[in-house]
Amino acid sequence: MPIGSVSIYRFRLPLQRPLRLNACWLHERQGLLVVLTTSDGQVGLGECLPLPGFSTESLTDALSQLKALSKTLFNQSVSVERMAQTGASHCLDRTLYSSVSFALEGASLALCGKIPSADALTEYCPLLMGTRQQVMAQLANLSGSTEIKLKVGRSPIDEEIERVHDLCQKTEPSLLIRLDANRQWSFSEAKIFCRSVDSRRIAFIEEPLADYQRLPELGALTGFPLAVDESLQVSDYRFEPFIGLRAIVVKPMLTGGIVRARQWIKKAKDHGLRAIVSASYESPLGIQQLAWLAVTDTPGELPGLDTLSAFDDTAVCHFKECLEYGVKTGQFPMLENVWRSTAAH
Repeated sequence: MPIGSVSIYRFRLPLQRPLRLNACWLHERQGLLVVLTTSDGQVGLGECLPLPGFSTESLTDALSQLKALSKTLFNQSVSVERMAQTGASHCLDRTLYSSVSFALEGASLALCGKIPSADALTEYCPLLMGTRQQVMAQLANLSGSTEIKLKVGRSPIDEEIERVHDLCQKTEPSLLIRLDANRQWSFSEAKIFCRSVDSRRIAFIEEPLADYQRLPELGALTGFPLAVDESLQVSDYRFEPFIGLRAIVVKPMLTGGIVRARQWIKKAKDHGLRAIVSASYESPLGIQQLAWLAVTDTPGELPGLDTLSAFDDTAVCHFKECLEYGVKTGQFPMLENVWRSTAAH
């Protein structure tokens, strides 16, 4: 299917409370809705949503690249089928920002009928965040989950150890805990943590080290279950299994798009590792597409998609209604139209 037009809309989704990401605080998520329309009028939606503090590109960078790509997208050699299968960068024969690849591939997969219009997922790994009191309150509202995820690395190491001890004591022994430190610890801090926590209760900890290249050394020294996450964003990263490595955590918005994510998932399986599809605070559209990927490529794994609860509920509902209306009519009220290009131009 050749592409007949490309439209880009800007959107904002306010958060319920400020969110700390590395050295910055977010009050809302700003992103781009990419609308691909085929020559026969079919519509596919994709989401471009760089994450401040983690993405290499800004939203301005992504918008500039999408505008520059418009004419290329109308070439006879470019089709949504090819983008969905080989990836946007390969199809367009150039390096793209990760969020741009995610948007173009998501829209292409939707046009190919691969991604359903309704959510394909009912279960995910619950995410616990905040103070010890807040974490315990969140835990009290959970039931039936086999794994939970806890953000660590934001408090002194002894407090983080106590929080994990609390969770282990107040949950069933069969419940496993995923931890995510976002590269916040020194090697000595991570070593203390790994030797102070019952590793039998830990599914894995994602990227605990600021000096991420020492992760294999930490695994060999402690035997603690580890996972790679941010490393997948490093352009010259060369994956090699190591002692203690249990999982590859894939965030397609940050790691090269959907097709590249599927390659990482295959690599994990080829090495006997768990593959976890995870979110980076996408909108309902992005979460829907990540849910499809999780169901299709990682059945049996609970994906890390418990992030929509961070947004204002009313804004999320309005955004969903806007998308549903837009798919039917081609109009997206409440969104700012910032670019449109057609094959005729």
